[in-house]
Amino acid sequence: MALLTILSFVIAFLGVFIYSYKNKELPKSVSSMVYELSDKKRWLWTAWIWSIFGLLMPPMLERTNGSDWQFLCFLMTACFVFCGAYPLVNKEKNLAHYLLAYIGGIICFFVVKSINAWFLLTWGIWVFYSFALMAWNKKPWVVWLGCITLDKEVLLIEANMMLSLYLCVLFG
Repeated sequence: MALLTILSFVIAFLGVFIYSYKNKELPKSVSSMVYELSDKKRWLWTAWIWSIFGLLMPPMLERTNGSDWQFLCFLMTACFVFCGAYPLVNKEKNLAHYLLAYIGGIICFFVVKSINAWFLLTWGIWVFYSFALMAWNKKPWVVWLGCITLDKEVLLIEANMMLSLYLCVLFG
C-alpha cells in the first residue's frame, strides 16, 4: 500500500511541477489550474485528480480499518472525485466545485485525526512560515519565499493538507 501512496504523491507533485514549469509560477490553487486549460483539455486535470485520490483511497481505507471513522475516507474521496468532474460539465468557475473542495479539505483533517492525530502537527509549518515572514522579513531567503508564495496561500493550504494526509497514511 505504501507504493500506491508514493505513486499518488508523485502524480500530485508532477502535476503541480509541470504547471509551474510551463507557466513560470506556482498556481494559485489546484482548482485554478483547470480553469486555465482549454475546454478540450480539462479532462486531463480531472484524470489527474481522480488518479491522485483513486490511488490514495485503498491505503487510507487500510489505515482506518475497523475504525468508526472509515467512512470519512470514502466521503473525502467522493468529494474530490465530484470536484474533479465539475469542470467537465460546467465550463465556468462554480460554487459546487469549490464547496466540494472545501468540504473534502475539512474531511481530510478528520481523516488524518482518525489515523494518527500527531500528523496534524504539520500545520506547524504555517506557524513557522508566518513567523518567518514577520520576524525575518529582511533576510534574502524570506524575501524570496514571500515573493514566490505571494497570493498562493490556497495552494499552500492544499499542499499542507495533502502532506499531512500522505505522511499519516505512510507512517500512521
